[in-house]
Amino acid sequence: MVAPRKYDEKCPLEAYNLLAKSRGFAAVAANFGVVRSTVYQWMEDYPEFKEAVDAGRTAGEANMEEIGFQGMGRKSFQYNVWAKILQRTYRDSW
Repeated sequence: MVAPRKYDEKCPLEAYNLLAKSRGFAAVAANFGVVRSTVYQWMEDYPEFKEAVDAGRTAGEANMEEIGFQGMGRKSFQYNVWAKILQRTYRDSW
């Protein structure tokens, strides 16, 4: 387990990088050794963190869409799994 971490100037970039890889808030929280509610609180307290999170989620969603486009037509593509991940991770959009 990662030791709980205080917010610092590196947090926005780390959060962006995880979210851009289509990881969720649980992964961000685990990376920092905090609970999800702390991540949400940082979004309220630090505008630069919220901006990085929003940008990371957009990049992550675009990444998942690209995976879907590339998978279309392939017999091995598991559409149901892909769609479920989109629905759970990007509830606002899907």
